Amino acid sequence: MRTRPQKGMILIVALWTLLFLTVLAVSAGMGTRQKIILLGRLQDRAEVQGALEAGIKKGVSLLMDDLENNQFLYSPDGKQRRHHNPDELSGIRVGDVTVDVVCRQAFGAGGLVREIYGLCDEQGLLNINVADRLVLARLMALVLGIRDDEAQDLADNIVDWRDYGKRQQEGFFSDEYYSQLEHPYEMKETPFERIDELLLVKGITKGIYDALRPFVTVWGDGRVNINTVPGVVLQAFGLDPEVVEKILRAR
Repeated sequence: MRTRPQKGMILIVALWTLLFLTVLAVSAGMGTRQKIILLGRLQDRAEVQGALEAGIKKGVSLLMDDLENNQFLYSPDGKQRRHHNPDELSGIRVGDVTVDVVCRQAFGAGGLVREIYGLCDEQGLLNINVADRLVLARLMALVLGIRDDEAQDLADNIVDWRDYGKRQQEGFFSDEYYSQLEHPYEMKETPFERIDELLLVKGITKGIYDALRPFVTVWGDGRVNINTVPGVVLQAFGLDPEVVEKILRAR
């Protein structure tokens, strides 16, 4: 026969055991739920990644097909198909994901930017790796609507970043700025590899970057395609606005 204290101790042990098992079950359930959520997110991410790759391949295949059909000439039909083609480049369905191939392109002498269903021509943009300070400064002034001295400062900073040694000899360098940041880093001193490297350059804010993005590139040898270059870029090269307007009308 058990005494009352013994029965009470057994009851307490049983309750603690039950509590322990309950906590263990809840923890296991939460861990399983978290794993299920994580797996779902990874699956969603993989589907989105696959859809993005499919969109890129769609754009590439369209371009190659157009080049072959037009014998590698830049025909009016080809221009329409590459740069304004919502029928083929919007609403691309890949599983449960829909992809649009969209380009932010500048039009007209004033550089009005709009989104189109099509491909951008990087050779129609200004290459920030080879453009000189004067051309860069003109582009800054035209696109951002800032004073010439402010535009020149931004142009100097871009040249500093890509070609620090030469700019240092000429007295245009700002290494101290980067070393005194809250999270300091060194200037690259080599050409830009990605266009979003501009965000690391002194004075280039997110707003400035977004405004410049439709006009600049890191690809090509610096020569621009007269068929696709925005009028603002032609003006940055020093062409008279009236001449630029004639070029845009002719093409």
